Amino acid sequence: MIDAKTKVLGLLAHPIGHSLSPLIQNTLATVCGENVAYLPFEVKNPDELGAAIRGAHALGIAGFNVTVPYKEAVIPHLCGLSEEARLIGAVNTLVRTEEGYVGHNTDIAGMATMLARKNLRTEGAHILLLGAGGAARSAAVLAATGGAAELVILNRNTVRAEALAKAVRDINPSLTVRAAALEHWRELPGNDYLCIQCTSVGMWPNAEESIVEDPRFFEKISAAADIVYTPEETKISAPCARGGQAGRRRSRDADFPGRARLFALDGQAVHGGTGGRAPDACQRGASGLGKSGKKLAKSFCLS
Repeated sequence: MIDAKTKVLGLLAHPIGHSLSPLIQNTLATVCGENVAYLPFEVKNPDELGAAIRGAHALGIAGFNVTVPYKEAVIPHLCGLSEEARLIGAVNTLVRTEEGYVGHNTDIAGMATMLARKNLRTEGAHILLLGAGGAARSAAVLAATGGAAELVILNRNTVRAEALAKAVRDINPSLTVRAAALEHWRELPGNDYLCIQCTSVGMWPNAEESIVEDPRFFEKISAAADIVYTPEETKISAPCARGGQAGRRRSRDADFPGRARLFALDGQAVHGGTGGRAPDACQRGASGLGKSGKKLAKSFCLS
């Protein structure tokens, strides 16, 4: 029950109507016995982001998750960054201090958890990264620090792709890193890439869109991950899940619904703001809800 001692947390995003984070976080707060209310805060005008951050701090809001399109844009309005956030150059979590909000990034841990649950690893993998924004930076850092054999970054804006490639080379000079335009996938050698789709293309309500439409693309990859979690399967992840065509040999392991990653992230992201929730609270919390919790866990690929 909300009272005068309830700690307010929230999500900063635009759009925000599709988000499952309020459901997840408020469910976990109930299970874990935390006096927390987690609310959606939509900042429609990017020019008002700074005012929103200052106002939230003045009102005593304890912390935020941050997602598209503000993971990078919010940084100038913060009083500090964690090492992970500095390395990635983007944040997904804000924790309140007296001076302001400190930005953190749990994307690397969340993405690694998502892959681990499907028995896939970055070590020795040839990773094909679609996108060069905040989420893509997290995947790129994971590749750089997780023993990948190769990283190919494809993006519509090649300047951003090259900038991300340079940042990855600075982290791991021995890693083979290439950056090119999105259509360069046709020139890729081999057919065993682990594809990680890191843009918002295909997110509800535009679920029919795909960053790559040509079915021959799937002949280049053997597994696919998509950060989009609504819908659960996208035009990138669904073909790998169905299998049955060239390049889909590991279809049983290839479908990584973004919801698994979302649950992994939400288990880590705001526990800093509450001061008590452990990273694996998602799994404990869902199981603690009995039948309804198991149903929720199953829908998020954790059962």
